[in-house]
Amino acid sequence: MANSNSTPRIKPRLLRDALGNFATGVTVVTYDNNGVPAGITVSSFTSVSLDPALVLVNLHKNSKAAERLDGKPFTINVLSNDQLPIAMQFAGGDQEDVTVDWDNFGIAPRFAQAHAYYTCRPWATYDGGDHIILVGEVVDYHSDTESDPLVFHQSRFKEIR
Repeated sequence: MANSNSTPRIKPRLLRDALGNFATGVTVVTYDNNGVPAGITVSSFTSVSLDPALVLVNLHKNSKAAERLDGKPFTINVLSNDQLPIAMQFAGGDQEDVTVDWDNFGIAPRFAQAHAYYTCRPWATYDGGDHIILVGEVVDYHSDTESDPLVFHQSRFKEIR
């Protein structure tokens, strides 16, 4: 049996590069920030349970969204392959010409033209190292089968065609 002290130290940047080989969808998690729709681009999203209907996203602990989302409803907007400018805008990029059409029906703001969306009530929050794991109960959803999703792979946005 190997001694746990002999385990090599994981190098975060190399691990990040290796994890980047897993292609993910691109989402923007949106929420109400004192009456103003706000959001953050997130690629770490997955389903958890169908009964009850639960999904999760991971947010860096130091992000403004992690603090602002505490206990609030939120919507996970899955972006289509023509929405890269929106992904960049909510990732902190400078996209001054990007206009987002908001649909404020329900308990949390959402994009009117998302590839799919999942509006959630907060269910649980867990410590995930340098991230928080935010689990939401899906109370409303929609999926567009006509468009293709935007994906993130090897630190680059890509389109599926």
